[in-house]
Amino acid sequence: MPHCDLELYEAVLQGIWTQEGISNFFLLGNHLQEYIDNRPISTLESKVPCLLRAVPFLESQSLPIPSPWPTAFNNTSVQYWRRQSQSHWPDNIFEELPWRKRGDI
Repeated sequence: MPHCDLELYEAVLQGIWTQEGISNFFLLGNHLQEYIDNRPISTLESKVPCLLRAVPFLESQSLPIPSPWPTAFNNTSVQYWRRQSQSHWPDNIFEELPWRKRGDI
C-alpha cells in the first residue's frame, strides 16, 4: 500500500481489529509512525483510532531507497505486529473505539 492515504490504512486496520486479526497483520506501505509523528493526537483519535493504537506495537523494517529515484519510495517499509507485544496490550485495546460506538463496522 505505498503512498496510500491515512484513511485507507485505517480501513484495513478496522477490518482486522481483533486480537487474532491484528496478530497476523503484515503491511508493505508507508512507515506508519511518520503519520503519527506529524499530526495532532486529537485528530488521530477521531480519524484513525486503530492506527493510533497499533503503531506502538508494530515492528518496522525500512526498504532500501532506490538510488535512481530517491524520493519515489523514501519511507516504504515492511511492518508487522510484534508477537512479544501481546503481553503489553492494554486491556481495552480492541474496545471503546469511536467507529465501534457509531456502529460503522
